[in-house]
Amino acid sequence: MAAKSSVDLKPAADTNTFPVPYQISNQPDGSLPDMQDFGLERVGSVEGGWYSLCPIKAGRALTKGETISACLVHRRTGELTRVDYTATADKLDATKWLADFAEQVAKAGKPITAGGWSDDNEFSSSHEAPRLWCQADYRAFSTAPFSSNIVQVLACDDSFSLAKGKTLSLQVRDLKTQALHEQHFFTAKEDSGWSKALCKQINTGSHLLRAGVLDAATCAVTPGDKGNAFWGPQHAELCVTITEVDWWASDTLDGTAVPSGGTLHAWVYDAFSQRLLGHHAWTPAKAQRASGKWLEPWSTALAGSDVAPYLRIDTTTALLEQRGDGLRIFATLPGDEHTVEGPLLKTAFKAPEDAVLVTVRHPGN
Repeated sequence: MAAKSSVDLKPAADTNTFPVPYQISNQPDGSLPDMQDFGLERVGSVEGGWYSLCPIKAGRALTKGETISACLVHRRTGELTRVDYTATADKLDATKWLADFAEQVAKAGKPITAGGWSDDNEFSSSHEAPRLWCQADYRAFSTAPFSSNIVQVLACDDSFSLAKGKTLSLQVRDLKTQALHEQHFFTAKEDSGWSKALCKQINTGSHLLRAGVLDAATCAVTPGDKGNAFWGPQHAELCVTITEVDWWASDTLDGTAVPSGGTLHAWVYDAFSQRLLGHHAWTPAKAQRASGKWLEPWSTALAGSDVAPYLRIDTTTALLEQRGDGLRIFATLPGDEHTVEGPLLKTAFKAPEDAVLVTVRHPGN
């Protein structure tokens, strides 16, 4: 009788997986946010009245110059409007800035207010337990620092290696419409310590996120050497993504072609909301319009423009390069191969007194 052989039933390693700079969460399994006082309250009708999901509390004192925001998001378009409040030296204490913040939101003149419904049948910003209120077409939340308003939305993966010179793209979008709220590009300056450096940049540049390690007792989020995460407000419904990005060839440029339209344009749009993120127009000088003379000065102009994070020209290879996720990037380029023939306008004229209306629309909206 043949001897029995043992069989290794362990699954083979997945060779198709790629390392990513994030993990969904670094909190213990089963962790849930504290939603005390985040219940629904209404004033008036469902269609035309006001409603509130979020209280406003002061979990700590603010630092001088610190900015917190009340945010209003349109449910259908995802468009975000902020009312920013910057702490002054005389209003840093938790007992002072809360009332001041609520008053500023109430006076902003937008479909958002703060406070509570008073006995006089109106909103009062001096309510002892203020809340954020908005109208039915919107969602409202705030970045006010109190423990239950700081919710982890994504975490850094400490095992991910990001080499010096490599770039990460962090996007903050509306969860339902995918409209882009914020775009951050981070380029590593060292071969290690990328997560702490990224968190420092986000804390400086973001109006919606705090980045680092949370101290729940003090409501402070501080970048650390490890264990960093990204924290957003309760009920913000944010979609946060981190991807490693690189420049890739978008189009080949013919440096011998002469710009015939006078001005070269470059546009960057959010592909989901169609919101314009950047536009640059450059008109070459007379000496730059000659063949082979315009490519390098246009490259220099693009590098100092609003579209520089997304679009550049490699003058060595004559390539138009782009980077970023969920973006629509395009430019007017010299040369017949970049021109598409439109409708013939002469077919619209039947008599000398006829008028023609030419309308250009984006197909997405």
